[in-house]
Amino acid sequence: MKRRRSLGTPLESSKLSQPGGRTAACFRDRDQLRRILLVCLAAMLVLSPATDTSAVDVFEVKASASLDATIGLDRATQQLIARMPKEVHKATLALLKEALPEIDKSVNGYLEKVDEIIGGQIDHFSCSLTGSAKTLGDMLGKALTKGKPRPVSDLKESWEKTATAFRSSDSPERMVTVYADFLFNATVTACQVKGALPAEQLVAEVQADARKRWTIWRRLEGKCGNSDTCFIHLSEKVKGILVAGDPRDLESVKARNLYSKVRRPESSQSVLQGIGERLGLVDFHQRPYEDQMQILFLIEDRIAWARLARETIAEQLLDSAKSRVDLAERRKRKARRLVHRKKYDKNKEAIKIAKVVIQAGSEINQELDAAVVQVPVLDAPATKQRKRYKDIEAESRRIIDDATKNQTAIKEKEAERRRRAKRRESSGEPGRRYDISLSGSTF
Repeated sequence: MKRRRSLGTPLESSKLSQPGGRTAACFRDRDQLRRILLVCLAAMLVLSPATDTSAVDVFEVKASASLDATIGLDRATQQLIARMPKEVHKATLALLKEALPEIDKSVNGYLEKVDEIIGGQIDHFSCSLTGSAKTLGDMLGKALTKGKPRPVSDLKESWEKTATAFRSSDSPERMVTVYADFLFNATVTACQVKGALPAEQLVAEVQADARKRWTIWRRLEGKCGNSDTCFIHLSEKVKGILVAGDPRDLESVKARNLYSKVRRPESSQSVLQGIGERLGLVDFHQRPYEDQMQILFLIEDRIAWARLARETIAEQLLDSAKSRVDLAERRKRKARRLVHRKKYDKNKEAIKIAKVVIQAGSEINQELDAAVVQVPVLDAPATKQRKRYKDIEAESRRIIDDATKNQTAIKEKEAERRRRAKRRESSGEPGRRYDISLSGSTF
């Protein structure tokens, strides 16, 4: 039985208001997918517990064995992929499945691969819906005015303006809206320059930076009022995670070291700052806040992934041990059925099977011990399996004793038959002929 555990950092879901009918709906789904992927991509860590892992290494447990090809994707994203054209949908799932083994080497490498795969598929799908009409319209407009198309320059200029497009009092909701508007236009630009590699690369870099910052505010919607209070909120939250987190997770991702580098930007919440902004005399720069909060989210996500990896491996070990106990139970029952008072060979086979059951105890206990080391709360189900196996082992030893006694009795009875036959032959008395073999067995 496979159990799935929560990361502990739920991805907030809500809707963006965008004009444009089907095009806007597609963009909302597409951006939601990117948001999820970026949250995952922030979890840059290697899945390796910081404590004793010798038992885990012995069995070569891999986190990917219990993860499906849609790891990191919520239901809405899965529905989006399901709505893709048949061939694109099939290819996307196949590529995701092929990428799963990468997670055993590095979560960062795996998530980058996932982002590359789904990003490419979604970009293709989005361009087929959003790119045609606006791209042709923009190009036609430039041609009519005898101007040269400059989609990359226009995009970069627009991006630079967003650096001072906010006020210190702006809420996360406003940040999300402004960045969403920019991302919508960036999507169209990406479709316009698709195939022109230098331009395509520059646009992709701007998109990545914008989505990173959009993601920060999306995750903070409804939790704080402005840049400064959001930083305080997130900093306190991460501090609590560091206090309550498993020391192994914290150490494996160097969480405390990262947290020590976080600095609160100089507060811009003064009355004079607000007046200056309203009069257009002073600009507010929100990006220093975003950069620091990105680190805080990075810490939170890394710890969550470290815990998920540890729990996944522990559950695999527990499941494997349970399967071994189930197999031992079936073998024990078969051995008991083979115990026979008259047939030497069946008793011999019963003893052989019972010994296999007893020998399995070492691996079962190693897996259970390793599971509890990874996740101590699994001690109760592990203890249950230990008790099950202990009872099976005790019964297997009784089977060996019973089968051995039967073998001894059968041999003694056969020896007695031989002696009687020999006496009759010596005395010349007629008698029955006895089969002096043990049902064809030798011993």
